[in-house]
Amino acid sequence: MEKENKTSENNEKLVLVSDPDKRAEGDFRRRFQQVYSSIEPIIKNRILRYTVSFILIAIVVYFYIIFEGNRVEEIVRVFFFDMASYLLVPIALVLAFIAILYVSWNDKFFSRFRSPGLYMILLTGIFYILIFSGVDEYLFQNAIAKWLTQATAVIIVALVKLFGMNIVSTTWSAEDVITIVQFEGPNDLSSIGIDARCSGIHSLTIFVTIFLLMLFEARKRLRWSKYKTTSDLKDSIRANGIKGIFDKQGSKTLLIFIGTFSLNFLRVISILLVGMIGTYLVNILRVTIIFVINYYNGWAVAGPIHNYLGYVFLMIWVPIFWLFILPIFEKKKKSKTSDNSINEPSDSNSDSIGDAVTVSNMSHEHVESNNNKE
Repeated sequence: MEKENKTSENNEKLVLVSDPDKRAEGDFRRRFQQVYSSIEPIIKNRILRYTVSFILIAIVVYFYIIFEGNRVEEIVRVFFFDMASYLLVPIALVLAFIAILYVSWNDKFFSRFRSPGLYMILLTGIFYILIFSGVDEYLFQNAIAKWLTQATAVIIVALVKLFGMNIVSTTWSAEDVITIVQFEGPNDLSSIGIDARCSGIHSLTIFVTIFLLMLFEARKRLRWSKYKTTSDLKDSIRANGIKGIFDKQGSKTLLIFIGTFSLNFLRVISILLVGMIGTYLVNILRVTIIFVINYYNGWAVAGPIHNYLGYVFLMIWVPIFWLFILPIFEKKKKSKTSDNSINEPSDSNSDSIGDAVTVSNMSHEHVESNNNKE
């Protein structure tokens, strides 16, 4: 009895101690909710959201221009103070993340651009890692990069010849992985080098990485095969063990599963190929523009454009793929039934309704007869 009294006293003390803590937590939550409810209409205001997001994106663009123009420098001048150049990209990514989430917050127009915007942040992060980790140097030396470099040079030379540009010679160096294109432009004889950086291997690597994440997010919206045999296989293995796969029903289920998996795999590959071809064509457009600018205005004008154009084009292409090309492979939405079909029951439904009415009438008549008997 004494032990029970002591334990009950200890429990009462714990309750007395914990109650003030709970009350303090409840008061804090209420105060926070009151403060938030008072400022929510202000921070959700469309003009404020657009203005703040525009300023943040402008700062991001400013950081990117400084980064590209002073990539070799360790210390750069930002606004009115010095900063380490390697910090520009991470800070810009954080600011861009805040801007995208803020501008798309309960916004009818910008909400559909939230995913592409977040993919842009991921794209920039991958691009930053490739450059500063040295992985891109390994990419430039592989066989795919060499083949793409040659193919890009051949296509570019063929395109610029269509515009009437005078190409004197093209020289491929397998050791340096570069094609030297010599041409005679308005400013006398000159040349331009198309190396692995112009091959599109950077863009393709980034796109394939982002595509896998896009596919994971959009997997429920895509048109997959209608056969769902994974559960059937699991049931067969549970019931009969591994041997259950090799009986008649199990073998049929396994074949359907392999066929379904193969069709879905080919569908993913087809989507990926469309995206990779588009990415490569965007790179061809970029190099062609740089070549034309260099042909007429020299490298003094084409050089800075070369530094920025690839990243800008990739940032435009990925949202286009997400918003317009990937939906081609998605399921078609079922057409909504008309109001008439909903309001007007079918013949079978009307028959069943009529039967229900007659049954209810019979039950009422039965009740009335019982009442008369009484």
